[in-house]
Amino acid sequence: MLRAAGARPAVEGFEIIRELHRGGQGIVFEALQRSTKRKVAVKLLIAGRHASRTARKRFEREIELVSQLKHPNIISIFHSGETKDGLPFFAMDYVRGKPLDWFVREAQLTLESALQLFATVCEAVQDAPNRNGGKLQGLPTLRNAASLRNMAGA
Repeated sequence: MLRAAGARPAVEGFEIIRELHRGGQGIVFEALQRSTKRKVAVKLLIAGRHASRTARKRFEREIELVSQLKHPNIISIFHSGETKDGLPFFAMDYVRGKPLDWFVREAQLTLESALQLFATVCEAVQDAPNRNGGKLQGLPTLRNAASLRNMAGA
């Protein structure tokens, strides 16, 4: 189990550099993939082998769904597994910046600007199955992401 802030897990093939973000179920670390010497992000399930069956399934589903998404505005998952301590993890592209919710708050975006940003994210997720030969399974789609832009004026 990885609860203490600042604790660095041992993930085979990766050198953990620092913690980037901690959420309710996972922790994201900046890391270096040893084989390629590239900077990556590694996400681990906090409770690890002590996680509930539901939490593990949710984490596995996240890996499955995100790894199917192929779009320039969506990160790619390129490796997943378990640490020797039983912590499920996945490695993904590293993107420098802040989590989207922090950015929206700190930039003090207007409702219209925040909805335009949200619509861009939705359009990327909506378009991903088209770029992947329509093979995306299990991800709900948004019928009309552009309509979100009109909500600010509604």
